[in-house]
Amino acid sequence: MVSGAGFCIKAGDLNFESYVYDWLVVAGDKAKFKGDGTINDAGMYGFMISAIDGEKKVTVDKFRIKIWDKGTELVIYDNQLLADDNADPTTEISAGAIAVHDGKDSIGRIAHGMTNEELNLDEISINPNPVREIVTIEFPSDYIINEESIELHLFNLTGVDMMNNNMKNVKNNRLELDILDLPAGIYILTTPNGDSGVKHKITRL
Repeated sequence: MVSGAGFCIKAGDLNFESYVYDWLVVAGDKAKFKGDGTINDAGMYGFMISAIDGEKKVTVDKFRIKIWDKGTELVIYDNQLLADDNADPTTEISAGAIAVHDGKDSIGRIAHGMTNEELNLDEISINPNPVREIVTIEFPSDYIINEESIELHLFNLTGVDMMNNNMKNVKNNRLELDILDLPAGIYILTTPNGDSGVKHKITRL
C-alpha cells in the first residue's frame, strides 16, 4: 500500500514500513526501486521491489519484494528467495494492478517554465549530499525553470513538509535549497507528480 511518504507490507507477524526511497529505475514494462524501512516500528532494513506491468505486453502483472537487515545483511523476507537481484519478478499478483509509467509521454520541455505535472525527478542531480547548508538541484539543460513554476516538497521522517519559499533560489538552471535552518537528519525530496513516483533522499549533516 503506497501512502504519503512510504508504504506498508504485512506478512504474518512482520509489519514492514518504508521511510526512505533511494532510487527508482523504469525500463519499458519493468520498474525497480530501493530504500530503507522498519519492521514492527524498529530497526533499519533495506528493501528492493521489482515489478512488471503485464498490460504492456498482454500478460499478467508480476512483482518481487526483498527485505534485509542493513546491519547483518541477513535476508528477512524474499518472495523469490535465492534469485539474483537483477532477475525478473515471477510472482503473479492476485489482486489489484501494477502500472509502470516511464514518463516519456508526459514530460514536456517548455520555454515558459516547468509545471508541477511536467517535472520529473528522475532527471535531476543533487549535490552535495550529505549537505550542511546549500544543496543544489541541477535540471537537464533543456528544462527552463523558475521558482514559481516548480512545487517541491521536503519531508522529514515524521511526514512533515519542511519546504518553504525562502529556501529556493534559481541560478543557471539550478535550484539551490538553503537547509541550514533544518535539524540534522534525513529528508525526502519529492513533487506532487504522482506518475513520476520518484523521491530523493537528502541527508542534512
